[in-house]
Amino acid sequence: MNTDIATIWIQVVTGLAVMTGLGLVVWELQQVKTLTRAQLTSELFAINTSHRDALMGENGSAALASSVLDD
Repeated sequence: MNTDIATIWIQVVTGLAVMTGLGLVVWELQQVKTLTRAQLTSELFAINTSHRDALMGENGSAALASSVLDD
């Protein structure tokens, strides 16, 4: 009888450990998704800035004013 109770408790504890592990995996995947989205956004802004600088130079407002004012 004692071995049956011990077996049940071991199964319950093992099930709780598995569920906790799965919960932690889901939580970590959500964190990785958020971090990846932030990194991609940062890269997009860096690429956009680099592209704009390549087109207009570092002083974009002067280049734009010069192109508008010059005939």
